[in-house]
Amino acid sequence: MQTRYFSTPILLSLLAAPSLARADFEPIPLTADSFNQDVIVEKTAPPPLVPVTTASMDQGLVNSGFSWFERGYLADWPVNGLPKAGSLLISLHSADHQYQMPPSYKTANAVLIDTLCSNATVTFAAPTNCAALSFLTSSGLSANVLQYTIRYGDRGSETGTFTSPKWYGLDDPAWVANGRVDVKTFSLADLTVYNPRLYSVDVNLTNVLGPVTGVDLSLASGKGHTAIFAISGALAIGHAFQPIPINGFNEDLVVEATALQPGFLDTNTTATMDNGAANTRFTWFEKGYYAPAPESGLPAPGSLIVSESEPGHRFVLPANYADKNGILVDAVYSNAVLTLLTPTACSALSFLTASGHGPLTNQCVIRHADGTFETNRFVSPDWLASEPAALTTHGRVSVSTRLADRINTQGPRLYAVDVPLANTNSPVMKIVLSPLRAGIDTHALVFALSGTLSGTAPTRPSLSIAVNADGSITLHSTQSGALQSCVALLGAATVWKDEGTIQQSLTLPIPSGEPARFYRVLSP
Repeated sequence: MQTRYFSTPILLSLLAAPSLARADFEPIPLTADSFNQDVIVEKTAPPPLVPVTTASMDQGLVNSGFSWFERGYLADWPVNGLPKAGSLLISLHSADHQYQMPPSYKTANAVLIDTLCSNATVTFAAPTNCAALSFLTSSGLSANVLQYTIRYGDRGSETGTFTSPKWYGLDDPAWVANGRVDVKTFSLADLTVYNPRLYSVDVNLTNVLGPVTGVDLSLASGKGHTAIFAISGALAIGHAFQPIPINGFNEDLVVEATALQPGFLDTNTTATMDNGAANTRFTWFEKGYYAPAPESGLPAPGSLIVSESEPGHRFVLPANYADKNGILVDAVYSNAVLTLLTPTACSALSFLTASGHGPLTNQCVIRHADGTFETNRFVSPDWLASEPAALTTHGRVSVSTRLADRINTQGPRLYAVDVPLANTNSPVMKIVLSPLRAGIDTHALVFALSGTLSGTAPTRPSLSIAVNADGSITLHSTQSGALQSCVALLGAATVWKDEGTIQQSLTLPIPSGEPARFYRVLSP
């Protein structure tokens, strides 16, 4: 079988972006002053917002959308929310109905019944004689009809149904929370609205002699998400309902008063991937910062990483995440200077890079020890793109809110982007990076540099682009082969178009009406 090698795709994005063959790239240390911004939230920074519920009134076990919060969660709204955990709730509608709220809002604190969690068993802490039971309940999305089975131990059981009304409704409530919270974003809503509500739903019993030991609950009909927070009992019809201690809570639907609220992390960074030196919105974080997903984030400072897509590329991450750790290149930071700790002669360089709101084409001016300069270009792909990655971090965090997202997804990403050198004999001393036609909200970052030592033979063809004065482009390849192009990199779904055969160079017109075009060479 014949093996064909192809060059790494290169991007034409208004200006040419060169790339080259992937050979063995080893880390090249940079001086500390090469890094101009702190763009990484270290794992010891103030903690991020993490989910504190396991389900919500809006979406049940999906645990998104809105749900309840405990009184005290909002210092400026001290009477909004559910009563404190373990406290006594006296019905607003019927003062003879009293309930004991769950003992803690940090653990399971409600009995959830819906289409996914279709049944539950509540047991009484002690068998209790009752003529009637009252459920403190309501349902998100829509009202549900629940079937109940009252158990009397060895004295049998009885069944029936009751309706749990919608938490946003007009019925007379047992309690009004005056507000709700989004369990993912922790945003608030309806703090001045007489909703959401809990209701007293009473059920009369036929067996008044046998002590009740518990209740089996199941969904009879409806597509809502029913929560039951407490049960009370009346010794005789017409008597007051008194709290009954119960076990069997199966989900946490309440944001506790001590839960973190959205806040700033801007003192832990000086710039972000999303917004550059304005230092707002999303950026990178260190592995270990987001506890629910301990493998998300950048590896520890100084870690050696091997490219996920090109094992021949190795980089060393910045030495300190509490200090300047990224090289920002954008419309404001338009001349970033990278100084090699030890001047090194290379046949090619590779930048560990990505961009926010990219891609961004960068010009790099390379200064050699012999006083010569050479100019090239490379593209920093967008950190949320789907191109083959050198490192996938599986999460990012907003310094504006402390909210993390993209957790356990295939992004954000860092990429190994290569630049060939014409002068392979004289050591490289400095590299100056400048953005080419960068938008005001496009920001490239470089975290590390690697290189192939002079004399190392590439295993793939090297392809570069030059823009000509007449508006055409000339592509140069180190190996002959079939030239192909595409308008977007879509992994296995990429559609490549044949552009003919390239020997050493080929001149083509600049494609019109396209924001970008990628090229590659297939050689025998």
